[in-house]
Amino acid sequence: MPFLRQIPGWQKARVLDVGCGAGSFLYALREFGMRDLLGVDPFNEADMEYRNGLLIQKREVFDVDGLWDIVTFHHSFEHIPDPVLTLKAVSGLLADGGLCVIRMPMVPSYAWDHYGVNWVQLDAPRHFFIHSTKSLSLVAQGGHGHREGDP
Repeated sequence: MPFLRQIPGWQKARVLDVGCGAGSFLYALREFGMRDLLGVDPFNEADMEYRNGLLIQKREVFDVDGLWDIVTFHHSFEHIPDPVLTLKAVSGLLADGGLCVIRMPMVPSYAWDHYGVNWVQLDAPRHFFIHSTKSLSLVAQGGHGHREGDP
C-alpha cells in the first residue's frame, strides 16, 4: 500500500485489520517491516500465529482493545451486515490522527459499467453491500447524512 509511505513513522504504526481471513495482507505488511499488527476475523476457526510473529485472532472488532493508528478493512467491509455500527466501534479504536482505510469493490467503476448485474464482485449473498462514494459517506456519518437546514 503505497499510501503508507506518506504517513510519518509508518513502520511503527499500530495496524488493525478487520475481517482479515488468514491475514495475507498483514503478513505482507509484516514482511515489509511493520511490527505492531493484529488481524481479527470472527469466521476463522481459531487464533493463528505465524512464524514471523503475526497474530490473527478469532474475534469481532467489537472485542478489540487499545488504540490503533490505522484500522483497515482489506476487502472485508462489503461482508459486514451493519457497517454503521462497525464504523462507530472503529472510531473508538482510532488513536488521535488515526486512519480508517477501506478497500472494496465500489460503484460506479469500470467493472460495474462494463458488466452490470453480471459483475462477479457483486458476489451475493456474501457481499451485503457494494457501496458508492455517497453511500459510504452516509455510513461514515453514522447513517444519518446531512439534510438541508441542518447545522
